[in-house]
Amino acid sequence: MVLAALLLGSCAAGCGGGDTASGQSTAAPADAAPWVGEETTNTLLLSRFNKYASTGYSSCWGYTASDGREYALEGARVGTSIVDVTDGTNPVEIALIPGPLSSWRELKTYQHYAYVVTEAGGGIQIIDLADLPVSATLAATFTGIDRAHTVSIDEARGILYTGGGEARSSHAFSLADPLHPVELGLVDVPRYVHDQVAVGNLLYLAEGADESYSIIDVTDPAAPVSKLRWHNDGDVEAAFGTTDAGHGTGSSGSFAHNVWPTADGLSVLTTEEATGRTVKRWDVSVPGAIRLTAEYLGPNGLAHNVHVKGGLAYLAHYAAGLRVVDLSDPSRMPEVAAYKKAGFLTRGYSGVWGIYPYFKSGKILLSDIEDGLYIVYFDGAREP
Repeated sequence: MVLAALLLGSCAAGCGGGDTASGQSTAAPADAAPWVGEETTNTLLLSRFNKYASTGYSSCWGYTASDGREYALEGARVGTSIVDVTDGTNPVEIALIPGPLSSWRELKTYQHYAYVVTEAGGGIQIIDLADLPVSATLAATFTGIDRAHTVSIDEARGILYTGGGEARSSHAFSLADPLHPVELGLVDVPRYVHDQVAVGNLLYLAEGADESYSIIDVTDPAAPVSKLRWHNDGDVEAAFGTTDAGHGTGSSGSFAHNVWPTADGLSVLTTEEATGRTVKRWDVSVPGAIRLTAEYLGPNGLAHNVHVKGGLAYLAHYAAGLRVVDLSDPSRMPEVAAYKKAGFLTRGYSGVWGIYPYFKSGKILLSDIEDGLYIVYFDGAREP
């Protein structure tokens, strides 16, 4: 907590939330609840960066260079903003890499490259980060796939997966040559794969309006093997199945949005991106079986993305901002930290889209749809 105390002193003059001079949006949406103040439960707002407020933002990711400097990669509608956040109280943009105009921009990193996809087409942008903090450049554009909604990278094996967009399933690409991806195979479910994450030889899929999730063995990405598929209600389905409901809302009004395993691989967390649908924790320790063990829902009732780091889950919870829950007890997910900007607590799609909790420094990046990049410190995210 020493670092937090030092940062608090540097922020006392006004890097906290709740003011309108910084460009924070203040218009009340039609479905807004009463105005609520900034919430900082065991967190500290270091700064905000909102250069592209007129265009809006989507997701974010982070990058730590070989010299230890930390960077935010922020998806704006006009492109990818690369911001030096080493000094969390003084973010500095290094470059904007223009891209196709899109309200959806997702990105991940591998070695010293960033891979950026959108729903607007134009392929996968590959950004070279090797010359930071001096510059960042668009090194290549891979056109083997035109558009995708999400991207995930298995850094250990150098495999990139895309989901959504033009593909109903998930495409796997080798990054053995990072500037020239080579398709390894189609993880052909066949269903709309909205999001996925690869851990070890397993690929975890969130299957959109089919309201289902799958765990796939991708030891050979060209010959995937289904390990488990289950629906939001806990029903298990054998093998791949044949349904494909696409990107629309499922029959129960839900949507299998994203999925992330716990560090020990014994549980999986899922989000459904539908009002009133909880973040769920599933026990997958028994092969071929699934068991719901815990649920959580933030005050706005609408979760977006979940990421796991160690024994904590970090939730991008739209208007409820960042929520952090403890995973030490499989039967419950108590909230241990939160950050929410001051504003109207809407029940719809506004506020925090994406988060990045993986810096060793304890900084967490929040990508806010209206107000851009928030840099938050949480002592529980700091690594020795």
